[in-house]
Amino acid sequence: METTISENPPVQLKSLPNFRPVVSGRLYRSSRPDLITEQDYETVQRLGLRCIVDFRSVGEYRSFKGKTKFVDEDFRVVKVKPPTRWGSSNGLRYRYYSDGSQEKPKTNGDVKSRGFHYFINFFTMQYIWNVFTRVPWYMQLYSLMYLVYDLIFWTNYIHFVRFFARNSLNKAGLTRQYIDIVELSQGAIYSVTQ
Repeated sequence: METTISENPPVQLKSLPNFRPVVSGRLYRSSRPDLITEQDYETVQRLGLRCIVDFRSVGEYRSFKGKTKFVDEDFRVVKVKPPTRWGSSNGLRYRYYSDGSQEKPKTNGDVKSRGFHYFINFFTMQYIWNVFTRVPWYMQLYSLMYLVYDLIFWTNYIHFVRFFARNSLNKAGLTRQYIDIVELSQGAIYSVTQ
């Protein structure tokens, strides 16, 4: 007999409050799996996960410092490079890393991990440029102060991004954001479906 989500209550994890099954025993949904604690990670290991798909860039994943990423112990970090419209290759390309903290990529050699942690960046430079050019020219100039501040203090562009979230993304509305993602991140969407 097939089990449904309603028959199996979601696993409660303190470090991942939104962790829940999409298809019980097969597909789970969460954000920021790198924030998981050791106790909660033991619970997740019992679920038998073999693959994590992360809609962030490897750079964003690595920029989060100060926490031990228990996910990296069992899941090998893989950066997925989606095909572009102008690229000569139609297939996906992968870049393997020995763990989430090292810079040098590895080849497809022996993998001694339980699974893979795939990174697919939805926010391409084309998307970022579209958001940047949506505001008037004087706001673009003003935003450069935030960019300089973020570069000097290594804040991972948090003030620069907040400025555009407030002045461009929020004003455009949620529907426009989704339309932009669909139009400008087609390679990433293709990668997810593969």
